[in-house]
Amino acid sequence: MTTIATVSEYLAATSPKARKALRQIRTAILKAAPGITERISYRIPTFDLDGKYLLYMAAFKDHVGVYPATASMMAMYGPQLQPYRSGAGTLRFELDERLPLALITKLAELRVQERRAATAKPRSTHPNAAAFPPGLSGPALRALAEAGITSMAQLARWRAEDVAALHGTGPKVMRLLQQGLAAEGRHFKRATGRARR
Repeated sequence: MTTIATVSEYLAATSPKARKALRQIRTAILKAAPGITERISYRIPTFDLDGKYLLYMAAFKDHVGVYPATASMMAMYGPQLQPYRSGAGTLRFELDERLPLALITKLAELRVQERRAATAKPRSTHPNAAAFPPGLSGPALRALAEAGITSMAQLARWRAEDVAALHGTGPKVMRLLQQGLAAEGRHFKRATGRARR
């Protein structure tokens, strides 16, 4: 099976009707804001803004889909979207029907507003938030505090596997912590050391 690496390759691999529909959707989404980029993720075209996914689109035998249909989209455009709803978070456009391109652009614009509002939210107000790299979740910050880890220097005294065992410290948190330690010229305690529990 050939791996598709670009949106253009994805479009070329679809049926003529689906290709036409996806090209129109692509144009409608890209009109929503400058700086929208595209890539393949989950083997389908993905539109990003500021490094975060914005919308997905995909081709099927008889229709094309756009994802996600968010709660704010439904609140603002619910009656207009109802004919296209197909399960939670999915908009389905039949290939033999005219696409509501102006509506798709409005949805993309609303999604841009959602994404920008999400990135504008203030950093966690947890007392330890300033001591750690940005992007740590509240549960991760609470878990570190409950374990007595309130600084990067204290974190460096722990083994990575012991920190990973704390509630709220999944792979993303561990990656952020490792990057934060490296930025300070530190690292987790070597695995040969005794656990800090």
